[in-house]
Amino acid sequence: MAAFMGENDDSKVEVMFKLIDRNGNGKIEKDEFRNFVSKVEKVNLSDEEVEEFMKMADTNGDGFVDLNEFFNCLKQKRG
Repeated sequence: MAAFMGENDDSKVEVMFKLIDRNGNGKIEKDEFRNFVSKVEKVNLSDEEVEEFMKMADTNGDGFVDLNEFFNCLKQKRG
């Protein structure tokens, strides 16, 4: 994920979002995020770490991270 965070090309961020969103519903769920990080970054996140990401990224509070929230989250990380 770190390789994408410094990237200015929004299409690459969208590709990463789609890779994380395994069921294709347009929302990143907790388990999807955990599985992606585990496979790509080879890191096993704790429940607390997943919750921290979701709380930070899920700005509308619906329990999921949509594409706009994901873009905004990565922009903050670059910031």
